[in-house]
Amino acid sequence: MVSEAEVFLVIIDTALEERAYEVLQASGIEVSGRFLAIEDISRDSRRGGILVTTSNLLSDHAIYLLQREFVAIILLGEVRFDGLTTLARWEIDQLPVEISKVASKVPDPIDTDGSTVFIGVAPRVGVRTLREAIELNVPKELSSLKGNFNSERSALYCSELDDSSIFRLFELIDADRGKFQRHGVVLTKIPETRFARDRVKAIERELKGFGISIVCTLPFDQELQVRGELSKRSRRALEPLFDWITKAN
Repeated sequence: MVSEAEVFLVIIDTALEERAYEVLQASGIEVSGRFLAIEDISRDSRRGGILVTTSNLLSDHAIYLLQREFVAIILLGEVRFDGLTTLARWEIDQLPVEISKVASKVPDPIDTDGSTVFIGVAPRVGVRTLREAIELNVPKELSSLKGNFNSERSALYCSELDDSSIFRLFELIDADRGKFQRHGVVLTKIPETRFARDRVKAIERELKGFGISIVCTLPFDQELQVRGELSKRSRRALEPLFDWITKAN
């Protein structure tokens, strides 16, 4: 399968919709839903989804709002909007390629009892490693972690340091305003350079302005890359995070 993202088709033109569906199926991309109106797609589904639609169903105002809800929007037809990928009818065979390009933006959330605790900015960003580290290093709190941490409505975001990931991180935090009482961020794979340290400090100042209560940095971990386990140094770097979680319980 080309993408782990959910793909939603909202195309009124029956022939065009059938053609798009056939192209995606032939490429191994599963279509999660075929709708006659964008409003029919649930809000929860939009967050990790790619919308494939036509320009006649959109307006400038609608695009602004929808770009905050979907990972990406791909238009089919001749009318183009700035900032959106548009494929003419004769280019529809390129639809799987365009979906593959935006798939790296798909959030990788991990839910516990319906409440999102860990939110990854992109697939393989390190959310699973982070969750495992917490489970190993906060063992006494695990029995209450499931209930109290979720009831506290805390969100923990995980992001790498590249421009695209940081931009997406702020997008998600902004979109989640009011959903959670406590927010934390872990920046992963931080290189050992002065530029990286200065950049982290600048990002941390911005995050604090967004109401983020804790920002942890996880340096690039060669041991993790080779053995699949966090090094002692990485575990030490996450100790403030473990304390932050413990205090929530």
